[in-house]
Amino acid sequence: MKHCETIWREALSDLPSSGLSLRKYCQERHLSYARALYWRHRLASSPEESSLTFAVVQLPNSTQPQDSGVAVDCGKHRVRLSSHFDESVLLRVVTLLSGREN
Repeated sequence: MKHCETIWREALSDLPSSGLSLRKYCQERHLSYARALYWRHRLASSPEESSLTFAVVQLPNSTQPQDSGVAVDCGKHRVRLSSHFDESVLLRVVTLLSGREN
């Protein structure tokens, strides 16, 4: 991994959990917005990122939340909502999946 890639991977690592738009995230951390756009795109298409997968894990003796029967389609992604979903998290997820961050 090249030095610049390592630096930008680390610099952008907290973006998803920050709840901020990329522009605001860069302002708060004194990062170049244009370079952050470039590196976010480049890192998203890198082999390391594309090899990520997710799996549903059911823990023994755990109670699963009731499904509200509502699902939101966002492009090729579907987000299923439990009856007690957090609206702010849903908004962040849809924003990230649609690629419409400010």
